[in-house]
Amino acid sequence: MNYWPDDKHITDHREGPDFWMKWIKIASILGWIMVGTIIVMFDQARPQIYSILDMHYNKISTTTWNQDILMGTFILSICTFVFILISLLANAQRLKRKVDRVRISLVVTMFISLGFMLGLFIWYLGTL
Repeated sequence: MNYWPDDKHITDHREGPDFWMKWIKIASILGWIMVGTIIVMFDQARPQIYSILDMHYNKISTTTWNQDILMGTFILSICTFVFILISLLANAQRLKRKVDRVRISLVVTMFISLGFMLGLFIWYLGTL
């Protein structure tokens, strides 16, 4: 009696990536978009550099950080961190097959958003 199935009778019922694998892939793309938005917002909040051309054309440059944009950057970094953390937890629950791996992209975006979040929080505490 043969207890092992023949190669002819093995059928793979999996039709492709399931919902969680699709979610993790989309989350990694959205995470990088959110981190890119954080970087652009942080750049927009910086004070402008006063140059010789600004002096020549009597252009007024800002010398302080834009507090409203920085607060938006802080809130977006918190949202990004929470979103990526939830996606990493979903990825950790999904590690069932041999081919499943933790997405390094999610880990990197989580640490970038955490760095911005902590940096802005410490900077804000210093301005009080």
